Amino acid sequence: MIFLFGTFSGLICLCVNLYYYKYKYNFKLFIMKLSYIFINLFSKFQIFFFKINTNFNKLIEQYPLLLNFKNSVLSKFKTIVNHVEFIKNGISYKEIIDDYDFVIYSDNENGNSELINKIILKDTSNMCNKCERSNIKFMLLELNVGDKSFAIDLKNNNYNFYIVGNIFNLNFFKYYVKNIMNENFVFNDNDNITLNILDHNVNNIDIELNTKNQNILLEKTSYKINILFENNLKKN
Repeated sequence: MIFLFGTFSGLICLCVNLYYYKYKYNFKLFIMKLSYIFINLFSKFQIFFFKINTNFNKLIEQYPLLLNFKNSVLSKFKTIVNHVEFIKNGISYKEIIDDYDFVIYSDNENGNSELINKIILKDTSNMCNKCERSNIKFMLLELNVGDKSFAIDLKNNNYNFYIVGNIFNLNFFKYYVKNIMNENFVFNDNDNITLNILDHNVNNIDIELNTKNQNILLEKTSYKINILFENNLKKN
């Protein structure tokens, strides 16, 4: 019985293969037409669903009770990001440590934003303050350490460092290379470290970075480069 079944199955497969090779042009044409039909139906379904969703949301917005119910349901599915990193020598610690260099507070506006705002703070005393996104976006940020170069991207689909008040100095860039870029790179005290900036106004600026207080301060519509000279005069 098993032998007969196997023989019968083999004959069916053989016939299908013979049909395919004999009429493979028609077969390919059939598959192409079928694919086109499915794509067309899927596109129409998307348009139909979008119209229903739009009309449904407009209807809900007219009734406060329904709108509150909708928001309460959606809030249960929100992922709220709210955590603190303590940074020391470019290394991120989740627990509180002594003598840290700075703090990074991550926040996605109580789950209302797809981007995680990265707020750079000196300490944990003002983490509750609401952050404000800067309108600045550098066209290029390139960190050069000796003959090694790192492209710095302060914003992507996951995070945003373009926050008003954020200060970017050598300690920050050490953190960025080691944690954001996951580079196993060792910074030495005698490294020649420079930062090349191509800003939003297409100004090309090079600054030297060291352990002193050279930094970039983000504002709402501009930025400042603060450089501490040997005579302790600060230039903005």
